[in-house]
Amino acid sequence: PAVTVCNFNRFEENRLEADTQAYLSALLYGYSLPPPQGVYYDPELNQLVSVVRTDLDPVNTTLEAGWQLVKDWNFYVCEFKGQECTVADFKHIFTTYGNCYTFNAVIDPENPR
Repeated sequence: PAVTVCNFNRFEENRLEADTQAYLSALLYGYSLPPPQGVYYDPELNQLVSVVRTDLDPVNTTLEAGWQLVKDWNFYVCEFKGQECTVADFKHIFTTYGNCYTFNAVIDPENPR
């Protein structure tokens, strides 16, 4: 059988930049935060950069800052048919609940687990 695990907390707040939090605040907190103001110096680019992003993409933001499946943090023991499961045994899927992970998804029909 396949089992899908989701976390209704779509984002991990500590992984969101301030401008992204402001952009998503109505969804995250039920009220809107004011967008951050100003610029900062980026030493890698050697230039001033606006703190307000214009390239926000909800799908990529969810992939980057959304709930992640991590062994020993999300699950301590996983075993199937006498073999230990790893994070690699879960296939990522994107749903209305954010990032979800399916164990035992049929990725290769010629080589099912």
